[in-house]
Amino acid sequence: MQLLERLAVLKINRGDRTYARRLLHHWLKLKPRAARPCWLLGRCDLGDLKYKEAIAWLEKAIARQPGNAHFHGFLGGGLLRMNTP
Repeated sequence: MQLLERLAVLKINRGDRTYARRLLHHWLKLKPRAARPCWLLGRCDLGDLKYKEAIAWLEKAIARQPGNAHFHGFLGGGLLRMNTP
């Protein structure tokens, strides 16, 4: 899974979020309870300015791994972009 994650992050950082999404959905098929692909899917949606979708993915990531500060930070950033109180 580490190689899959690294490739997805590389694709996200290079702007190829469509390919990254395919990788991340494949990862979720292999490990349906994994939190990191949900977080990365949220990052993809944030990059595409799809804030509602991003927040939904980030909330799934937090529900699966509540102690991860990165997930909370990205959720906070998404909520700020939506002007959510």
